[in-house]
Amino acid sequence: NLEGTAGSRSAFHLDLRDVTRNNANGLFSYRLADLGALTVRHNRGRQLYDADGQVSAERRDWRLGAHLPPTPALRLTAEYGRQDRAGDRWAVPFNTVSALGSAYDYVLQTHLVEAELRKDGRMFAAGWEGSRLTDSGDATMDRRGDVVSARASVPCLLLPGRITHFVRGSYGKQELENAALELTSSAFQYLGMIRATDAVELRYKLDLSRFENDATGLQTDRTRNDVDVTWRHAKGSLFAGYGFATTDDDVT
Repeated sequence: NLEGTAGSRSAFHLDLRDVTRNNANGLFSYRLADLGALTVRHNRGRQLYDADGQVSAERRDWRLGAHLPPTPALRLTAEYGRQDRAGDRWAVPFNTVSALGSAYDYVLQTHLVEAELRKDGRMFAAGWEGSRLTDSGDATMDRRGDVVSARASVPCLLLPGRITHFVRGSYGKQELENAALELTSSAFQYLGMIRATDAVELRYKLDLSRFENDATGLQTDRTRNDVDVTWRHAKGSLFAGYGFATTDDDVT
């Protein structure tokens, strides 16, 4: 571990672990007061599948993140990740050929951009997440996905100290680029919290989701309701809840 400062307003942290010829874990973070923070993570490893070390695979992971607060109430986040994996694929049972092939050779990239606003006990956030996988060994496995989402936390106007509402919605697509297969997902969640007394808390959660296969036109709808109550005391607590879920599937 190495920690230090670069002036009166900035600080950095470096953590390196398990560093060998084929393996390493590292973290570096840099913070500047009133401006934000930068984080870099790296993990590298080699997995051996036999005693002679002739069958192996290597994986390298990078993740970069930036957090910027333009104002005390607003926070911006951006992240990028990259995973490279190459080497042999171990088939089970032994001396068989896996349906996924005999080797790894792909690159997976992930992205995240989000803005969050907190003010007067309220929170609003919106973001985008994306992923791209490129397989050099099998182009039919190339795929991409994108999801946009928004969430909010708002106290009740009539009883702001007793009731709080949380909502979240998302919409996304996943696509196998060379197979003309595309899946669309949408979801909505609601959570209501009621602090009936200082010791009793009630919660209600609603979860709605839909998955659609754009190639076949088939879809799956799922609805779940959960209700629970928690009683807290200095010497312990009690919890009770009930949940009910339904699923509606299209069939061919």
